[in-house]
This record gives sequence, C-alpha cells and structure tokens, in this order.
Amino acid sequence: MTDARGRLEEIFPLPGGYKAAESQLDTSSLKGNTMKKSGLILLLLFTLGLVFFSTWQLYAGNLPAAFSILPFLLITYLFVIRLRR
Repeated sequence: MTDARGRLEEIFPLPGGYKAAESQLDTSSLKGNTMKKSGLILLLLFTLGLVFFSTWQLYAGNLPAAFSILPFLLITYLFVIRLRR
C-alpha cells in the first residue's frame, strides 16, 4: 500500500502532498443534509436514464431520437454548474 502511494505521488504530485488533500475531504457537512443527497441521486438517475434512452435509440437506428436528449443534458449540465457556484 505504501509503495503504491509513493508511486502515485511520483506520477501525480499534489502541492502539499496527499495527506493535505485527504484532510480537505470533510464529509461532516453532508450529515443531516438529505435533501441535497436525494437531489443528487435523482439527478444522477435522470442523467443515466437519458444516456440509456439515447444508447437504446441509437442501437435501434433511430438517430433523431438518440440525439434529441442533447438539450436535456445541456440544461442538466448548466443546472449543476449553477448550483456549484
């Protein structure tokens, strides 16, 4: 385990090292915040459903239906970026 971490630090160096990056991962702010978790799960399922539908339609040879989800994916992306700010 230590050898793998050492090789990882050689290949992808982080300023301050990996210990500093691990200490910044604080999940205590997520406790008791079920609305954000449920929203995230709903958004993830919606996006996966769109990708599944597009793949299924593409496999069936229905090219217009396969690409019809692109506006929804763009709106979802813009929605997520807006929430991150």
